[in-house]
Amino acid sequence: VREIPSVLAAAELRAERYHEIQTQADGAWGYWRALYPMRPELLPQTQMLLDVAVECCTYIGMRFKHAYAGLRPYELSPEVQPLIPTPGHASFPMGHAAQNFAVAALLAYIVRGLTKTPANLAPFVASAFRLAHRVSENRVIAGVHFPVDHYGGAILGITIAKVVWCLANGRAP
Repeated sequence: VREIPSVLAAAELRAERYHEIQTQADGAWGYWRALYPMRPELLPQTQMLLDVAVECCTYIGMRFKHAYAGLRPYELSPEVQPLIPTPGHASFPMGHAAQNFAVAALLAYIVRGLTKTPANLAPFVASAFRLAHRVSENRVIAGVHFPVDHYGGAILGITIAKVVWCLANGRAP
């Protein structure tokens, strides 16, 4: 209930972000491919690693959603009128945030392994995390999530990315 004002304030950006919100509703791979030109057929192991992390976020995130049973903004206030169809499951943690922050973190690990100069890495990593944040923020703007869902999903996604990266490299997380 305390975050309803934040959701209503974020709704002021709906007109500006409408197209983005609509195209990201079913995933953000198109946005990721614009940032990092990954064609799955050319980089199958990279895509597989990202897919594993995204699927882990979905599965583990749903476990948390069932355990916490967080209500959606529209369930707490009739003023919140979601811009897109609202998923039928609980709100916390945000699955889109978990998935996109996992992709950002994994791409950061991959790029770090490709270059030895941190200066070359910084702009890409910053862009990846900005994209993950924007996709997540758009779910709040759309009225289907609270800001706390965004933060919970981000933490979950980054954690899952670290575990997937360690396991893919034969190390204990």
